[in-house]
Amino acid sequence: MDTLPPRRIVVFGDGRLARAIERRLAERGSRVERYALRETTDLVALDLAHVEAVALAADDDTGNVDLAITLRALRPDLRLVVRMFDATLAAYLQRTLPKLLVTSMTEVAAPAFVGAVLDAIEHGTITKHGQSQAIRSMVNIRFGRPLWRTALVALAVMVAATVFFRHILHLDFLTAFYFVSSTITTVGYGDISLRDAPWFAKVAGIALMFGGTALSTLVFALLAEWLLERRMHVLEGRAGVRWTSHAIVVGGGNIGYRVATLLRRRGMRVVMIERDPNARHLLGARADGNHVIIGEALSDGILELANVGRASAVIAVTNSDAVNLHVAIAAKNLAPDIHVAMRIVSPVLSSHVSETHEAIAISPLAVTTDAIVATLERSN
Repeated sequence: MDTLPPRRIVVFGDGRLARAIERRLAERGSRVERYALRETTDLVALDLAHVEAVALAADDDTGNVDLAITLRALRPDLRLVVRMFDATLAAYLQRTLPKLLVTSMTEVAAPAFVGAVLDAIEHGTITKHGQSQAIRSMVNIRFGRPLWRTALVALAVMVAATVFFRHILHLDFLTAFYFVSSTITTVGYGDISLRDAPWFAKVAGIALMFGGTALSTLVFALLAEWLLERRMHVLEGRAGVRWTSHAIVVGGGNIGYRVATLLRRRGMRVVMIERDPNARHLLGARADGNHVIIGEALSDGILELANVGRASAVIAVTNSDAVNLHVAIAAKNLAPDIHVAMRIVSPVLSSHVSETHEAIAISPLAVTTDAIVATLERSN
């Protein structure tokens, strides 16, 4: 019985995804050829009539688009799988070019994270811990030391001046304090004045005017600085989260934002932690109703602010395997029963993490490779 010849598949690209697709196809018995993005004149030598499918997996959207259009013009029935970052351009290509599948690592990986986490929550038991430190720290708002010290000095000056002028002007304590306050704020001497007071009282009054004004100005300046700092913390999401059974997504990049969007569609509240205040998806994440915290997940008690003790899951999808692993460890230390999923590129580290059963390790590269290979090998 004759055996079928191996299917011939061409992969374009020099990056990790293209190389991973090439390796996986070869392992599965396909005849695979990988090239860099080429000019149109070079495509004739590929003998497209005998190519079953083409994967455009370069990291260059423009190059992938140009080559996809060219290949479709040379062979209208050729199956094309195109890796794209730009969602708008991807939708346009898929609508205008027949037999074209446009995919991205984000669109493939994000559902994998969400599915794994929701499955773990559904089949696992979440033990709710005590009230998070973040809630208590949010209520316990502290003034800075310079503000406290300056305010105490100002108060001490006012009390001393009140005692002094009470005896000099023969006033009761409240009236003397009123006089001192009106002097410091420069609105006085309409009813009580130092015109007929002894010379040393007038000198004390002059000193109180200048010294009190300087102190009050400093107090108001420090108070304004404190209020601005509080306001910045609010804008950066650094207020304790009171939610329970929510998900914490660490990393506000393409995958993190897509994961948050999918979780919201499933009815789950999401806290997103992102270190870059200028990340492109932050406005969209806030508009979707997510609580966004700007800061390092591993510092300044950020995980506590996110109320990790009462969360259902932590999903670490930053671009660093080390950071994701550290976040997973920190989350487990704070909430041992919480479900943790993390983005891991290294297959060795991913395998080790999976074997320990302490977290769900998912490689966006691996799941995207599997998805693209399955599409390339699908029968017409």
